[in-house]
Amino acid sequence: MQTNKIISKNIAEKAYTPFKKNYGYGWFIDSTYGYRIISHSGGASGFRSYLIRNVENDICIVLLCNSEYSDVAAIKNKILAIVFGKPYHLPKQVEISASQFVGYEGAYSINSNFTIYINYKNGKLIATPSRQSSAVLLPQSESRFYIDEIDAFIEFRKSQSNTYDTLVLFQDGVQYNAGRINAAWGVTGSSIPNGWNGTDIPLKIHPSNKYIWTFQNLHLTDGEIKFRFNNDWTINLGADIDGDVLIENGQNIKVKEGNYDIELDFSNPDNPKYLIKPHQ
Repeated sequence: MQTNKIISKNIAEKAYTPFKKNYGYGWFIDSTYGYRIISHSGGASGFRSYLIRNVENDICIVLLCNSEYSDVAAIKNKILAIVFGKPYHLPKQVEISASQFVGYEGAYSINSNFTIYINYKNGKLIATPSRQSSAVLLPQSESRFYIDEIDAFIEFRKSQSNTYDTLVLFQDGVQYNAGRINAAWGVTGSSIPNGWNGTDIPLKIHPSNKYIWTFQNLHLTDGEIKFRFNNDWTINLGADIDGDVLIENGQNIKVKEGNYDIELDFSNPDNPKYLIKPHQ
């Protein structure tokens, strides 16, 4: 691409010219430190990638990461700062126990249209705002975390009952308060009466195991289902390619008509499991 052996220089320049906001023909075009940056990210369950180029100075950066929760955009910005001789910030982190992380998990609502989901996975605390990409929270203290990708902070605050019930987001000099809401996992799909576009069938926490969500004697028709959190597509679970385990944004799970007992098991948060068995 740099020597115009694949496509001509004229066609390349068309590809690098924005025609829909900052998007050209297959590339994002931005300016960083006064230099034109041509880039595109990629990813799915299990990986993230980023290709960044500055054509004028023959600079090409390739980022490949075998984790879907790494902030490759933040890494990109720091590498560009190094390349162009600009200052950059490497946030320090403090050690926090896994049990402490779990206390922050849940859904926090800023308003009816914007919820921030916090979950603990692969040894990291993850924040996923409604209809946005996930980001890793870097602990700065026991209750304060830095989001490298957007240069923002999140702080968890306790109620009088000594539980974390408020999330405060500090970004661009503005403070946003989000209260914890009672969110639940549910079942959606063509097999339930409400269909894909309706309200989920809510699951309930097992009375003797807080990591298991259940529903007894649920009638399903021929079709497909998935699991969603808080009736929101931001966090959803489907089957992997073999249909044996659950993954985020996985495939629809096919079911036959009948009455079923359903379990959604988060005993191992990095490897959630499900069970759909005929009701006895």
